[in-house]
Amino acid sequence: MTTWRDVLAHNAAMRDIATWPAIDLCQLSETQRRLFVKRTQMLREVLSGTSVRVVADTYGVAAKTIYQLLERTLGSHDGAAPALSNGLIAYYRVRQYKRQLPLDEAGTKSSQGAFAALQAEVPDLFKDLEARISDSVAGKANRRHYSIEALHQVFVRGLRDRHWPIDYYPFTTTSFAYESLRLWIIERRNFYRSRPSVLRTQPASHRHGPLSPITAKPFREVQIDEWLIDATFALTIKHDTGQIEQVSVSRFWLVAAVDTYSTAVLAYVFGYADNPTQYDLQYLLEQLCSIWEPLDETARGVNYSQDGGLPSGLLQAARFAAPVVLSLDNAWAHWAKHFQSFVVSRMGAVLNLGAPKQPTARHLVETLFRRIGQPVHQLPNTTGSNVRDPRRYKKNPARAAFTLSLDDCRNLMEAVICEHNATPRPDLLNYSPLARIEAAFQNGYISRQIPEDIRSSGASFKASQRCAVHPARMAGLKPYLNFAYLKYTGPCLAHFSKPKSSVAIHYDTRDIRVLEVVTLEGEHIGNVECQGKWRGFAHGLQQRKRIFKEARTRKRQATSVLDEYMENLVKQRKKPKRALELSQIKALIAEKPNDRDALHTASQLDTGLDEQRVDLPWTPRTIATAPLDPWSPRTSLVGVQDAADD
Repeated sequence: MTTWRDVLAHNAAMRDIATWPAIDLCQLSETQRRLFVKRTQMLREVLSGTSVRVVADTYGVAAKTIYQLLERTLGSHDGAAPALSNGLIAYYRVRQYKRQLPLDEAGTKSSQGAFAALQAEVPDLFKDLEARISDSVAGKANRRHYSIEALHQVFVRGLRDRHWPIDYYPFTTTSFAYESLRLWIIERRNFYRSRPSVLRTQPASHRHGPLSPITAKPFREVQIDEWLIDATFALTIKHDTGQIEQVSVSRFWLVAAVDTYSTAVLAYVFGYADNPTQYDLQYLLEQLCSIWEPLDETARGVNYSQDGGLPSGLLQAARFAAPVVLSLDNAWAHWAKHFQSFVVSRMGAVLNLGAPKQPTARHLVETLFRRIGQPVHQLPNTTGSNVRDPRRYKKNPARAAFTLSLDDCRNLMEAVICEHNATPRPDLLNYSPLARIEAAFQNGYISRQIPEDIRSSGASFKASQRCAVHPARMAGLKPYLNFAYLKYTGPCLAHFSKPKSSVAIHYDTRDIRVLEVVTLEGEHIGNVECQGKWRGFAHGLQQRKRIFKEARTRKRQATSVLDEYMENLVKQRKKPKRALELSQIKALIAEKPNDRDALHTASQLDTGLDEQRVDLPWTPRTIATAPLDPWSPRTSLVGVQDAADD
């Protein structure tokens, strides 16, 4: 140990505090700053030649305190450098704590310093943990992302493999040093994340490790994930009376498919449920099986370059290109049997759901969401990345004037995605994602094509199931079959006289008003349709299930489940989730009933809808009118528009 007197004797320049390292006072608390200034003034007078006793009397402290402060700042222990300015900071540890007790007494007496002593005892174990942390932070291909819980399991298992005594630390504690290991992991992660990486200027294939042969060409691996858009938007309801009401809608999802080789976005859709559903994935698969078309120039509102777009719409060779592997996470929607069956049986692709809690396995689609989040977070209606984000939306009159509509969001998302595909980047050797795909096809690469039978619109929504036919039991009744809470009838069921006759039905999950009936041998019989008000507007299987689920949770007060749902939807329109449903209802009613599929065209439903005006197919007498009811005679859904239309 070198005392403070010895240090000053060998280096007289230490007496000038101005030569000591500077301290960022903004990082100190108010108490630490006050003590820092006081201690600096005391040492400056002592080191300039003033008596210690005089300084102690002046500042009202004991002389012993000043001597301890001199030893704390100028003393040297074990050959280490003096603490100097750091020694003036209150509660700052100037010397590394070294445990004196053996580790077998850590749990019974004190565990202070036991974790540091354990690092010195088993350095190979901590070296292995640090290697796992480094690979996880670097995002190397085929490397697992370790959570803190997983690393703690590796830590405990490593000690047992090394035959660590059971009566030694950390086995003498109930948590097995979990908190100490957690803080150490966070410190090592921050260290590796702060290191300047030369890999950022290298191609994507080298930045994320060498690509495997399966991902070395376009459309070999496609990563799919969902992102909850960090912003709130508005829906404007315009009544026939001239009254305009603006309501906030809930946040919704962006579902995107990204090519691993080029980082290009191949398809994207929006999901409007609380969580992503299999129907959102079916819409995404339909985009992958079709040709992209840009938004109308007059309706877009946000312009982007002519070179921007999706590969299927701009590159002839990329049209109907089939992915080989679809990589997803373990979300519940990704386990849907219909979705998996279509990917494997119809598209002929490999479905890779990956390991749980491994987001770096799909690093490209996660990176895309971070890039999209930057322009979204510049909007005045952003919710921010978290509750502590200072950019998050705050309800005040100044920000209310900048409310954006749903169409504004969709246009903005398409503009950002199209610009992403057309922007050259250093990690792609100054290629843009579109140019990288085009170069691969020009060099002779031929992609696998999507089968022609699923290129038609709505192929991913086709479903079938077995259903029982209920024959007529008395005169005046028609035979029917039950499907999704409703009865379906049609002339084709007239020759079914035996009870419990079984048939197969084919339908489109987006519009289940009409079902195609076939025998179990595959012979077409005819079409059946639902009855009543349900056939007045296009609605899908998901929406009908949601309506009946809501009817089960509340006591029915209306004569019809549909009437009650519409009434509650209008009454609760100011709730963000209900307003989002209202926007979906508006889109469904405004849609022509015969544009879904040839199956619906053959049925020739008389719904009373025309191209000029959209009215509900039921009469106002069946619905209790509300003051601002868009389904009342005073209000039509022609006026349910987004804010951009006004």
